[in-house]
Amino acid sequence: MPKENLTPHLYLDYDGVLHPDPVFHNPGKGPVLAEQYVSHHRLFENAELLTLMLEPYPEVQVVLSTSWVLAYGLAAARAPLPEALRNRVIGATFDPDRDDHAFGSVARGYQIAADVKRRGLRCWAALDDNTRDWPARARRKLIATDPVMGLRGEPAFKGLQNWLRQ
Repeated sequence: MPKENLTPHLYLDYDGVLHPDPVFHNPGKGPVLAEQYVSHHRLFENAELLTLMLEPYPEVQVVLSTSWVLAYGLAAARAPLPEALRNRVIGATFDPDRDDHAFGSVARGYQIAADVKRRGLRCWAALDDNTRDWPARARRKLIATDPVMGLRGEPAFKGLQNWLRQ
């Protein structure tokens, strides 16, 4: 059993949080927004908002729970984030040294719950638009986002504010 970790950790999904979901991989361009969102949205449009929200809380560390890590690797998945946010990233739920690609077939809530246990976390929350199949003990830590508005949606914005203030 790992030593109890009291540092606040935020599990961060990208698609449906930092920009609309879905995002597709275009072999010539890399990740691209679904066609219906291209004219009104951009990839990582909410990243600066998250950076600003976290700014007064320098102790908050970020763990990437996005499928981008599985698809592109941790370094490439971190790269598009603003520097201040990128510097908070301490790892990801997926670790290629520990996990295989079957990891992607496990429900997000269970991926995060396993990582929380591994890290011995007590203070954590998850920003995610995927609300299916979360274990009960993890569901109460989920700050659910609207798949299009992401963090800019009022319930998610207020939910993150409340968690940060605690």
